[in-house]
Amino acid sequence: SQEDAEICFKRSLSDNFRALLLPVVKASFVVLCRHVSTSCLVSAAWVAGPPIVGLVIGMFAPLSNTSGDPSDFARLSAGLGWAYFCSWTLCWYPVVLNNFRSKSVAGLSLDSRLFDLVGFSCYFISNAAMYWSPVVQQEYQATHEGHSNTVKLNDVFFAGHNALLTVITLLQIAAYYDYPPL
Repeated sequence: SQEDAEICFKRSLSDNFRALLLPVVKASFVVLCRHVSTSCLVSAAWVAGPPIVGLVIGMFAPLSNTSGDPSDFARLSAGLGWAYFCSWTLCWYPVVLNNFRSKSVAGLSLDSRLFDLVGFSCYFISNAAMYWSPVVQQEYQATHEGHSNTVKLNDVFFAGHNALLTVITLLQIAAYYDYPPL
């Protein structure tokens, strides 16, 4: 019948396509595996690892300020928020570790670190108040037509963590000060 012929044609087409595609995929995989070094994989892990860890934390961590079952959007928002936290906070550690290993802070800007301290401290105080203070939350709702604020726990952690690491880099600047004279 015509229906059987069409099924046979589709099946042979997909078999032929699969037969053509499979060697290409296998060859690409072999070439990729031969040319990827361990350092490349480590670099890829440093780039892809933090967002993945953050997404996992966000997908399984308890959600705050939600009533009833969390929506998929709330869970995705938490995952992206923690991915943001993990990605952006990771960038502080190489600087701190490099300063410690070399016992030098040459190249760091004292002015920039002082501005970071003021900025992250204010950001932390603001986020902490929005997240934990019922009075601030009520004032926000009264000012914004009954809407709740959108500050999440990862926002508080981000600001606090970066303020702490800024203090550590400022202590390193005090301990290892080796700027060339002007």
